[in-house]
Amino acid sequence: MPIGRGRPPRITPAKAALLAAVRQFHSLSYRALAASDYTKWLGLKGVHYASIHKAIKRLPEDLFEEAIKILRK
Repeated sequence: MPIGRGRPPRITPAKAALLAAVRQFHSLSYRALAASDYTKWLGLKGVHYASIHKAIKRLPEDLFEEAIKILRK
């Protein structure tokens, strides 16, 4: 079986940054965030909360900070 890169992630870094900022702003748990309208709005309906957690943990700090700045405006 050839070694490949796998499928592309459903949660892009930009979407993960927005979800992380929303999570911090509203003090949501990962489970609540996965069931929220934010994930549906981003086209991530049905995504598992652990996938959101992993995507947020992989984010570069500067991308997260930019998302926070945008939400505060």
